[in-house]
Amino acid sequence: MVTGWHLWLKWQRISKFNVLVVVYSDSMSIILFPTDLTGYAENAYQYILHLADKLRAKIVFLYVEGQVNKSEAGKLEKGGDSVHKLMHELKFRAADFAYKHDCEIVTEHMITKGDAADEILKAANKLSPMMIALSTKGYNHRTTKHIGNTTATVLRESKFPVLVIPEQAMYKSVQNIALATALDEKDESLIYKLMITAAVFNAKVHVFHVEARKTKGAEQVADYLKLVFKYPLQVDKLEISTLQSKSVVAGIERYIKQHTVDLLCIERHKAFFPELFDIKMSERKSFHETIPTLVYATV
Repeated sequence: MVTGWHLWLKWQRISKFNVLVVVYSDSMSIILFPTDLTGYAENAYQYILHLADKLRAKIVFLYVEGQVNKSEAGKLEKGGDSVHKLMHELKFRAADFAYKHDCEIVTEHMITKGDAADEILKAANKLSPMMIALSTKGYNHRTTKHIGNTTATVLRESKFPVLVIPEQAMYKSVQNIALATALDEKDESLIYKLMITAAVFNAKVHVFHVEARKTKGAEQVADYLKLVFKYPLQVDKLEISTLQSKSVVAGIERYIKQHTVDLLCIERHKAFFPELFDIKMSERKSFHETIPTLVYATV
């Protein structure tokens, strides 16, 4: 076994072909996992353990004092469970997971005090994680939103990818990764990134564009991307398509169901991003409850 070095994969253009090459790095990537220790993020924790294993990443737990309400804080005190004790329980469970799955999971924890969103962003800027993983309780009937204020702020301001994991999302093997896009030539670099991730999971990448009516411009960009990624298309590791729908979000949900998507990816600057995370009750979409979404902060 090679120790002190971590194996990574990437697509590299050699002559006219894109091939997968092996890269070694002496630094370990980080998944930043903010938690309020109240227990509802159990499914998210299972996702993160599996991701840390596959991506060879360290998990850094972050607890922000003051981020839980008084009743929840009272439960921690009455139960005799200090923050430090609960943090060590999370780390012990990670070690137990590593033992059962014959892998290595490295963990650390941080405890800070202040506004939850501010502290998460500060920690991210300090650690430069490969992603920030946030668990959400799902649809909020009082605000008619699918995410809370802390998640919304981190999504809006983070310089790093943010993985939003619904409370009801159960981990399963990642076989299909989908990128919902407005289809522009800037998608090329993001597709490369997703192909690297997909190679680790032996998964397929689906790049799709939803529009109200078929346009020539979108088809031209799709044709360009198909030319650039000719080899992955040929070996059935990539699919690039367009579809029509009056509602972008409805089109995304339809595509997710038809292709059994396990992970949805989007870019924060895309025009449909606000619509995806701020949907009225009458327009609730089921994928918000079960499918994790990885948001890239590309500009």
